[in-house]
Amino acid sequence: SVTSLVLSALVCRPEKRIQASITPHVGASGAVFGVFATVALLFPDSQYNIMFIPYPIPASTLLPSLVALDMFGVAYGYFRHSMFGHWAHLAGVGCGYAYHKYLINTNPIAKRIEARNRNRR
Repeated sequence: SVTSLVLSALVCRPEKRIQASITPHVGASGAVFGVFATVALLFPDSQYNIMFIPYPIPASTLLPSLVALDMFGVAYGYFRHSMFGHWAHLAGVGCGYAYHKYLINTNPIAKRIEARNRNRR
């Protein structure tokens, strides 16, 4: 989580200079995305409730949807100023994916969870 926080801040900073943004970006949303990506990859059947959406969304649908939304935000942000740190979110997801792979290779509990997930598919 700290790694995704640092990496997302490092990725977001040059992007804001390119856009000549004068608004500061503060927060840990990149780290939150990293933790969410790790949990969503380990438990793809978990359900998430989002405010104003009346039904739960599985992690296997929510994670790709959020990544697609941020990729659209990156593309749209180059043509128009965006107040969200889309690059930070994507860097957090990348760190979460890398940490997920690390856990699978080193943690016996994560290996069992991943094997169980593969058997369900």
